[in-house]
Amino acid sequence: MRYFNNVNTLEELRKQYKELLKKYHPDNPNGSTEATKEINVEYDTLFKTLKDRHEHNASNTTDNTDYNNMKYDYSLFWIIWNMIFQKMKN
Repeated sequence: MRYFNNVNTLEELRKQYKELLKKYHPDNPNGSTEATKEINVEYDTLFKTLKDRHEHNASNTTDNTDYNNMKYDYSLFWIIWNMIFQKMKN
């Protein structure tokens, strides 16, 4: 890639894209239409690649990984538990 360097995430890509468009916009003294077109082509290519990689990584994760990082709050459980047993006593 000629314009984009070390892009690993979509966020980094968008950030560099905005900076490049500001720098090479045809209204700027150093800007040109050809450079803007090349930047857009590179952006489209990188965007598709990174999006596919992200979707591929997301589809390969197991459902259990989301639950491993959860913190459980048992307070509501105990409230419901006590309500059930109060009704059973009566």
